[in-house]
Amino acid sequence: MISKTIIGNLNNFFLIKDKYFDTKNNTKRKTIKFPAKNLPKVIIQLVKKLKIDPNTIKTFKIEESNDKTTQSPHADTPYGQTTIIVPLKFSGKVYTISYKSHYYGNNKKGYKYRPNKKQYYKNEWLSKDHSKVSGITKTKFPRKFYKKYLSDYEIVNLHGLTVSKVFKWKVGKPIQLFSNQLHSGSAFEK
Repeated sequence: MISKTIIGNLNNFFLIKDKYFDTKNNTKRKTIKFPAKNLPKVIIQLVKKLKIDPNTIKTFKIEESNDKTTQSPHADTPYGQTTIIVPLKFSGKVYTISYKSHYYGNNKKGYKYRPNKKQYYKNEWLSKDHSKVSGITKTKFPRKFYKKYLSDYEIVNLHGLTVSKVFKWKVGKPIQLFSNQLHSGSAFEK
């Protein structure tokens, strides 16, 4: 569990560093990437608390989002890295859902699972190397699970996935996944 002090420092960091965020074509999601050698003090505090050797970090990516809809299934990076989600501030019940599918391609952006190939914002990139994903089945996604966690997302884009685990968000409680494991976020408000 992350201390209230570190959570407060991270939330303040988001306010101070707002001008450095890259919003690209999706104004609901803001991103900062740091080379491991230039981590801000507040991030070093977090890394130490998580007992991660800073020398093992290639890049550190922080996202802030005011998008309260389901985040589509994706893998953050190719095989060999770790994703750590640290919930800092949110409303309602929020979950991260991991799937039994992994991306073994080499796209540094990761992988987006989108069977219907629909773009959700202008100039959104979509993955093409679908053969590099393991664990995709021909089964339909369970409707009961869909209604409980992902009902604002198109169910057609979940078919073929098998749920591995559901992580309920708690402020300051890290969620750790292999970066190449497909996962998605639930809607923020029900």
